[in-house]
Amino acid sequence: MNELRGLVVTPDGAVKEQRFPATSDHLLEALSAVINCDNVDVVRLGPEGNSAAMYVDENGMNIDLPMVNEYATILVYGLNLRLNQFYYGTAVFLGGVDDGGDDTSLSDESVERIRDLMDRVKRGEINIDALKRGLG
Repeated sequence: MNELRGLVVTPDGAVKEQRFPATSDHLLEALSAVINCDNVDVVRLGPEGNSAAMYVDENGMNIDLPMVNEYATILVYGLNLRLNQFYYGTAVFLGGVDDGGDDTSLSDESVERIRDLMDRVKRGEINIDALKRGLG
């Protein structure tokens, strides 16, 4: 079975590379298990929405998860240059979709970009308060 390269980003800022099954049924099960949810939601990332994808708990905002995933929220802003909401709980980042509509692995470039943004957040160069002011 083929595998997809992804990054798992938790609300406390931990980031780890993980492999996911490439087949859609198995991928959905694996995403649900890692995110710890019943329903996953996808956020398409990049200029055309095809550079990467972030998967999160579809109900995370409604079930009072303990805290905003500042890292995932800032990553969405950093990759899309806009933000419509905050994201909660664990997030999984995969590559964009191929011509057949199937998920792909994160590219080396995307992994590097995500890790760079994470480092900038941890150093305090980017913070959620500025984004909150912008959405408020």
